[in-house]
Amino acid sequence: MTMNASPFNQDWWNRKFSKVPGLEVRFDESMSRHTTLSIGGPADIYVLPDTEASFEDLLGLADREQAPVTVVGGGSNLLVQDGGIEGIVVSLRRLARLEEHAERDAGILVAGGGLSLARLLRFCAERGYTGLEWASGIPGLLGGAVRMNAGSFGFEMKDSVESLSLVDRSGRTHRIPGSEIPFRYRDWGLEGDRFVLAANLSVGLAEPVDVLNRITLYLEEKRQRQPVSDRSAGSVFRNPPDGSAWKLIDEAGMRGAVEGGVRVSETHANFFVNDGTGTAEQFSALLDRVKRAVEETAGVRLEPEIHILGRVRSIHV
Repeated sequence: MTMNASPFNQDWWNRKFSKVPGLEVRFDESMSRHTTLSIGGPADIYVLPDTEASFEDLLGLADREQAPVTVVGGGSNLLVQDGGIEGIVVSLRRLARLEEHAERDAGILVAGGGLSLARLLRFCAERGYTGLEWASGIPGLLGGAVRMNAGSFGFEMKDSVESLSLVDRSGRTHRIPGSEIPFRYRDWGLEGDRFVLAANLSVGLAEPVDVLNRITLYLEEKRQRQPVSDRSAGSVFRNPPDGSAWKLIDEAGMRGAVEGGVRVSETHANFFVNDGTGTAEQFSALLDRVKRAVEETAGVRLEPEIHILGRVRSIHV
């Protein structure tokens, strides 16, 4: 029995899922509830594993049944099409363990792939771990931040990753040292489908109050430059070599441009924000408009940084 043979047979799939302990399963779950844009059609099947072992077993099951699998983190760099996502969507939000191993002047934090960056930073401020303050205001989960080599204020995830525990699409796990990960701009550079179970992060030691002050400073600076409180997916386009996407968009006269419920942010032109009524179709139309405008005015072809997933909604007349 394959996913294509019975994509909506809930009883059949529930019997399969019942053999894997530690799963919460939802059918036809709106992905607008699970993206920072608040946009996205339904996932055929949405699954939250409680443990790393249940995630590994779930991947093994999906592999045997040849079911499409999409793994999502915090939905902060994601546009889900209005037609939703085929197959099984796995949320890693519950894989959020956090352990510390401190030494005299440094430490290692073992953080689950589903740990939010906000919780990680709160822990660092409480315990006096420094080196990750730059991530203040980034709304995603650790696994996604590692995969996209998230960065800000001149720092990136690659600066802190000592090693990763990864699982492949068939459920097999392995460990890889940070020195063997070919990090590059907004990408970890690894080939194939692998997902972050946990990361060992190198951190320094500092006074907790100093760590908290740096986190607060970075967050305040980010709030002045980015629409932190709005529904957005972060930077829409990658920065071109020797340039800034936001500046090219601004110079093309697209700051504040609107498509339905989606507009180019007046605070930062490389952010698109949803007023609560926006759709993926409108977001994509605005993306194309901005892209064309920049190419016409500057001769630069911007490449999306945001990940676009799912099915375009069919319209029947």
